Amino acid sequence: MAVGDPNSRTIRAKGEAVATSASSAQVEAGDLRRVWPVVVIFGLGVALVLFTTVLLQQKNARDVRAELQTEVEARVRTMQVGLGRYEDVVFALRTYLAGAGGFPGTAKFNDLAAGLLKQYDGVQALVWAPRVTAAARAEFEAHTSQSVLPGYRITERTQDGRWIPAGDRDEYFPVVGNKQARDEQAALGFDEGADPVRRRTLDRARDTGRPAATPAHQLFLPDRKLEWGTLIAWPVYAEAVPLTTIEERRAALLGFAIGVFRARRRS
Repeated sequence: MAVGDPNSRTIRAKGEAVATSASSAQVEAGDLRRVWPVVVIFGLGVALVLFTTVLLQQKNARDVRAELQTEVEARVRTMQVGLGRYEDVVFALRTYLAGAGGFPGTAKFNDLAAGLLKQYDGVQALVWAPRVTAAARAEFEAHTSQSVLPGYRITERTQDGRWIPAGDRDEYFPVVGNKQARDEQAALGFDEGADPVRRRTLDRARDTGRPAATPAHQLFLPDRKLEWGTLIAWPVYAEAVPLTTIEERRAALLGFAIGVFRARRRS
């Protein structure tokens, strides 16, 4: 084949191209071998950062849960201590009323309640609410009007804040004794059983023979201020009668010693 033959030039060109491709492949392979450790290290670094972030998030979540649990437990202990102290003052009132066979008169009731209010902070009022049947209502109102408060009537409160005579019911639990911690006007005559929340609490205390507390709800104050708080009711039964069954406790019920505990004022 002649030197200037076109076929010869084509063959040489193809050979040079193959050599160039092989050389480029060798260079790329070498570059990959040099770059690959860097890629691996970078990937491991990213994975380590992500793993560390997840661990920190989990640790923070555990710390937050632990802090919340600690706070909740502390609040529960505080509430238990507070309710325990409140039950103590209501129990003292209940014991006195049971020994007296009911309401001892306004002067004696106020003297006892005033002494208890000085010993226990956070108590808004101490109350005596006797059980009055529908059949005995008229006689009870007439007697209490003469002995406690002229014009005394069993009342309830409407949704718009008006005080009206209590509607017809089988029984009532009107406030007769009411000593306020702040010397505010007492809501005498208010039927504690007119409010569904309070009535459920009274029924529970009556049937169990144990104190029962309402959830936080609006207190019915004569001056119409919007106050929120809770009540603890302790049943007072007649002396020397059986109290084994629910029926016996219901039949022996004289009324309730009640503690009113103000929570906070809402505007």
